[in-house]
Amino acid sequence: MDKDLEIAIYFNELEGENMPDFPVYYAQGVIIGKSDKDERCFTEYLTGRKYLNLFIAEENQINEGFNFVVKIKELKAVSRFKKLNELYKSIWSQIEGNLYFFKKNEEGNTEFMTATVNEFNTNLGTNIILSNTNQINEMVDLLLDGTTEDFIKYLDSHPEYREILQENGEEEEQEEYKVNRPISETIEEMKKYIISQDEAIKKIVIAIYKNIKFDNPAMKSNILMYGPTGSGKTAIINTLSKVFDLPVWVEDMTRFTETGYKGADIDDILVNLYNNAEGDLQRAQRSILFLDEIDKKASDGEEKSFNKSDVLKSLLKIVEGGKFEIEINHYETITFDTSKLTVIVGGAFTDLYNKREAKKDRIRIGFGFSDNVEANPVSKEITIKDFEKYGMPIEFLGRFKTIVRLNELSLDDMVKILKDSQYSALKNYIETFEQQGINLEIPETIYKKIAEKAYEYHTGARSLNIVVDKIFEPILYEYFNGNDVEAIEVLENILEEERGYRLTKKNNGFNQQLTIPGFRL
Repeated sequence: MDKDLEIAIYFNELEGENMPDFPVYYAQGVIIGKSDKDERCFTEYLTGRKYLNLFIAEENQINEGFNFVVKIKELKAVSRFKKLNELYKSIWSQIEGNLYFFKKNEEGNTEFMTATVNEFNTNLGTNIILSNTNQINEMVDLLLDGTTEDFIKYLDSHPEYREILQENGEEEEQEEYKVNRPISETIEEMKKYIISQDEAIKKIVIAIYKNIKFDNPAMKSNILMYGPTGSGKTAIINTLSKVFDLPVWVEDMTRFTETGYKGADIDDILVNLYNNAEGDLQRAQRSILFLDEIDKKASDGEEKSFNKSDVLKSLLKIVEGGKFEIEINHYETITFDTSKLTVIVGGAFTDLYNKREAKKDRIRIGFGFSDNVEANPVSKEITIKDFEKYGMPIEFLGRFKTIVRLNELSLDDMVKILKDSQYSALKNYIETFEQQGINLEIPETIYKKIAEKAYEYHTGARSLNIVVDKIFEPILYEYFNGNDVEAIEVLENILEEERGYRLTKKNNGFNQQLTIPGFRL
């Protein structure tokens, strides 16, 4: 089930004798689905049927449309201590039985107005009779007040929805599919987003498959991930969320102190996980927790630094799996079980990483150097002992069975990210302009030029976005300034000159057709 599902009211136009000379609508029922980002079109979850926003429907003389959209998760946020279906029924009771129409105000602007049937008849001399339209049904009740499983069972028990269910798939099957498909498919999907970290991706995905498929605390495999700034730690975490459809919560560990000291408290992490899963405890307990900047909590031998390692020790129960009584607010306490939580910690460990690379280079240079790897075996991997010397407590390190090293990105890697990664800023610009009906042309030589410029920042892949955004600033200015653009050509000198692009504007004749996204006439 899509966590962004919305509820809306759909309206029909009243027909009959003695009607006024403008359209009058009534609320006919409740629909469940999703609206587009501008709320111009609403697609019903069950049938795929599309409804036009009532404002646009009225302009186009269409006799039905939707309005009053609210996300289910927003209803949950304002109604934690009430039954959701009772809350929505109270909203519905204020909507049903009224009449809705458009009327111009004193300034000449059109407003969406509502009135009871009696008020409407009295003011306009009409004789409209509106029968009870209460169509807030079992299905909505179950979704608002019950569980997702209840909702799916209801759909499955109604023959008219079986075909639709087969098309959409049940939620439980969708959840299981994420680890029931061959692991090679999952790894390949990850590699569409993450470039030149194949070995790291393989290790991480294997660990997550173990955690989900075995469902055994003894097999729990937490992950320690290290590598230079910009090598893709955060990008990997975000991609795991997409590929496994699991909630991910990222905590910056520089904010945390040992309980009782100034700073955020460790228990706050579990509250954040719960809230991030929109109050779904089962889903929260299956989350991926990423503790970033973990290297900043390593002890450096000074007395004040012992508080740093104390923070790591206080994390032990969360990492290895335990039950916590967590106060969500002043009225509600939950028991949070972390035994199914996948915990990933990450840090640059810059000094440690650089020393290992320098040592490798020193050994491989000189008269005794041989191209035979076996003659001079030097592991690029950092061991548990290396982390312990760095200042990480050994009892904390022992909870991490999977240690993953991320490679420093080369210039060729950065070119490949621009061309191939789903996170590529250039690809995003191309796709975004394409959605606007604009063709964006980029010469092949630009990719390497952007990568070379970004490489100078020494901040890895994130510097690519900085350079690309800089290139598009003047182009976006022209576009947002009201120019009706049909095509954009990026020129080879765009990194040297601000006018390194060429715009082709549309021919604004009279034969252009206005289209409404998501709506077919």
